[in-house]
Amino acid sequence: MLPLHRHCVGLVAVALLYCGLPARAAEPAKYLLDDTSAVVRIDVRQLVGSGVYRKELDKFVQPLLKNESLLKALKSAGIDPLQDVESMLIATGLTCHRTEVKGKTTALRSGALCIVQGRFDRAKLQGVLNQLAKDQPKDVKIEKAANGTIYDVSEFLGGSMFLVVADSNTVVAAMFKDQAEDVLAKAAGQKKTQLKYKAVQALVDSMDPKQATAWAASGEMVAGSSTQLASVNGKTVVKVDHEFLKDSGIESISGGVALADDVRGRMTLVAKDAATADKLRASIGAGLEDAKKGIAQAAGVNKDLAPLLDALKSVQVRGKDATIVGEGQASGPAFVAAVAQMLQFMEPKPGPNGVFVPAGKLRE
Repeated sequence: MLPLHRHCVGLVAVALLYCGLPARAAEPAKYLLDDTSAVVRIDVRQLVGSGVYRKELDKFVQPLLKNESLLKALKSAGIDPLQDVESMLIATGLTCHRTEVKGKTTALRSGALCIVQGRFDRAKLQGVLNQLAKDQPKDVKIEKAANGTIYDVSEFLGGSMFLVVADSNTVVAAMFKDQAEDVLAKAAGQKKTQLKYKAVQALVDSMDPKQATAWAASGEMVAGSSTQLASVNGKTVVKVDHEFLKDSGIESISGGVALADDVRGRMTLVAKDAATADKLRASIGAGLEDAKKGIAQAAGVNKDLAPLLDALKSVQVRGKDATIVGEGQASGPAFVAAVAQMLQFMEPKPGPNGVFVPAGKLRE
């Protein structure tokens, strides 16, 4: 028996999502969605080895790693987070944006596929998840699929989440069950990822391995969505409108962040033509000015945000023809402030009936 309290389910899920993705292990692209339009790669080893991490972030991570229940689970799974962590790949596509209709309420759920790799002991890892399902059946449910086992942790999170141990080096978290089933099929060799948008592969191949975090998105990336109910022949149907990057004249966006004792970032945007690039560059410049004013005002109340303002002031945006390039740098404290603001923005918000929908949007 593994006597873990209910909260440990979430800790284990988080630990899995941050436990490693070595480039030498199974190729993570093997499990990408066929309609992948955007990818974020996080090299956790570079992050942990940076001066910024040691000076600014380690003090936040260590208390989490001292949680007794989490330590028991990780030990049982044979995982040492700080030793086994390498990187993580996060992918999204149109199939990550779906609607659910219940009566007159329409829920638009958006998420991503998280492909995590590391030096796992597959048997031990599955053993921990199986034990959690036995000890806490309301929080972790085991579902047998054609090509393996899916662990449903949706009940605990209040929103859709399915975990799959795809192979000895790979754990995948999916918001939708059919995506988890596809991962198992690919692991079994019954399916093969066939990227619908060839530009995505080129963007992924161009990611700088020296950057701790890199991202790439094609014009097919969903930038926003809206829904409305309509009656057709007496039946209620949902009309979904997606806004894509290409609708704003953007063909691709790529970039990354390098970490040392400070943080240096670079972003490249390719527009459909020079005229569109000029308009986008002006819009980006106006957005930066608004951000500076907002952070300056917030820093008057919260002094911790002052370094973030300095980072925004360092950002330079230039362009040539249809290409826009933005570069900037930040101190360690500015990076921490930025991460804190991002986490606050991403904090799950309660939807109808008090149900939390993490990583998703809820509209009525």
